[in-house]
Amino acid sequence: MVVPQSITDLCNEVVEWMDPQRDAQFPFCDTYLMWHYFPPKYDIEVYNCTYPYWRTHGNTIMEDISTQGEFRETIEKIVIVRGTDKGIALPRTTKSRQSYYVVKGDTDIILGKNYMKLCQSLEVNDYKLNTWSGRGLEWKPSKEGTVESVGNLWNMNVHIKEGDIILHVTYYDD
Repeated sequence: MVVPQSITDLCNEVVEWMDPQRDAQFPFCDTYLMWHYFPPKYDIEVYNCTYPYWRTHGNTIMEDISTQGEFRETIEKIVIVRGTDKGIALPRTTKSRQSYYVVKGDTDIILGKNYMKLCQSLEVNDYKLNTWSGRGLEWKPSKEGTVESVGNLWNMNVHIKEGDIILHVTYYDD
């Protein structure tokens, strides 16, 4: 799957003009939270970013994610991540459907079912020298403009480099 133009435009606009935030899943990276939906049972309001570009184009972007993406479930969270010199991306502690849209830069994604093994592979010196299958993991080099998605039985971790831009989407299992 190819990253929709609406997502590329949003990411480039946001990282240029919006002040970065922090997200626990992406320590030391510049993050920009666009959307966070909480089901009614949590009695918390939906977070919807007030950045003007998102307010104008957010519905189109969410529609592109929903219609062109792998999953049709409710979107839980949309966060834009820009890599920094110290930034890392952690795998989610709970398994859920998720997608990484690689907007800028080629990156490496590690897939696996075991959270601890993913955490043990947060830093890799040479991807080609690792015996990924022996560790129950899979290495997926991802080019700029591609999308990587996993279902709720798998988890993944993106090895983001300085200057890389990705959009991370998580979904609720309806």
